[in-house]
Amino acid sequence: MVNRKLLGLVIAITVGVAGLSIGIYYIMTLDSKTPSLFQTEWSQTWGGSSSENVYAMYLDSMDDVHLIGTTDNSTKRCFLKYNSSGILQMYNLSSGYISSVAHEGLNSYITEEDVVYTELGPIYSTDLYKYNNSGGIIWSITDLKEGRAISDVFGNVYLSVQSNHKVIMVKFNSSGDLQWNITWNLVNFIHSSQKITDSIGNFYLAGEIDVFTDPFNIYLTKFNSAGDMQWIRAWGGGEDNVDYLYQIGIDSLDNIYLSGMTFGVNELYLVKYNSEGTWQWEYIWSAADDSDELTAIHFDSSNNIYITGRRGAPSSCDVSLIKVNDSGSLQWIQSWGGSEHEDPSILTFDSEDNVYVGGRTTSFGSGLYDIFLLKYNSAGDFEGDYIWGGNDMETLRGVVLDTSDNIYLTGTTSSFGAGLTDIFLIKLTEDA
Repeated sequence: MVNRKLLGLVIAITVGVAGLSIGIYYIMTLDSKTPSLFQTEWSQTWGGSSSENVYAMYLDSMDDVHLIGTTDNSTKRCFLKYNSSGILQMYNLSSGYISSVAHEGLNSYITEEDVVYTELGPIYSTDLYKYNNSGGIIWSITDLKEGRAISDVFGNVYLSVQSNHKVIMVKFNSSGDLQWNITWNLVNFIHSSQKITDSIGNFYLAGEIDVFTDPFNIYLTKFNSAGDMQWIRAWGGGEDNVDYLYQIGIDSLDNIYLSGMTFGVNELYLVKYNSEGTWQWEYIWSAADDSDELTAIHFDSSNNIYITGRRGAPSSCDVSLIKVNDSGSLQWIQSWGGSEHEDPSILTFDSEDNVYVGGRTTSFGSGLYDIFLLKYNSAGDFEGDYIWGGNDMETLRGVVLDTSDNIYLTGTTSSFGAGLTDIFLIKLTEDA
């Protein structure tokens, strides 16, 4: 039996080329008193006497599981491979810590950032490494000024960093050859930037920017594969409103989506642009608290948009999951949680467009933080949840599904294993 409680109402507004629509929706939350849909096929921990962390997980064509992380208090990189039966097949260690991981095919790009503080201000330095799926270095580039990396479908890698009135961007091809290095100078002050690439190698930057008298607006700019700027767009504004960008996403048709919070009116937003930079629509809904945050955005096979995040005061926030179709119309809103704090961070889908939300909870389980996994079908019906953890703290870092829709969870645990924190890997199956 599923127990429900009424959390409140959401007022939703969609503005698009067809006009404006307003809806009022009830939000119900589900507690964790249903029999579990998920069964643990096996679980493994890996680590030594110090601390381990995991940054990335992916599957190869044989459904073997690859993990990339750090060990020995983050001073060494570790590359682990498990088969589908949970048997460790390979591990490899490499010196250095990890700032970010970008994965493409069977290769991974890792950045290691450093900062030296001087009288003239901080001096940043980034080293970039390309590894194969066995943890062997293919090439490395040192002493870059740019920050964290993303990769595109062609194996190119991009780094960028913003500083006051400029953004510096650099692109390398899959062989490590420099393709372009661009400094984008602005009159206005850049506060943050997120980046993403599309299916043909265009590069997008988005974030917050001061626009004259407005405190924060959202900007979105497009560069082609040669590094030439194609267009720039701004969204938001209002003298008493401050817009923050939380997530950027791109669907299979290369439409771009921006989502975040407008402080002052305490509204959450989702905005769609096409690849030509033409505004398509915006969907606005009311926040429960000014600490609401959108933590992940993802798309199903029909380009419906799913957004998850925290809703409510920090001490008692719940998981919020929203589905919006590609025309900007709300399909449903669901919420899950207990009396304390839930923190969703991951969204993914199976082969039938069922949606999975993963994160950590203090409401359920036996420890300080336990991990959770939720499943909803495409109609928004709750299918089941999975809670895992011990007496201490667990953090979920990744969720992937194999070709048979078996589920793999990875993260860190302080409850199990040999050290302060160890890496865990769990394989779940579902009851028919």
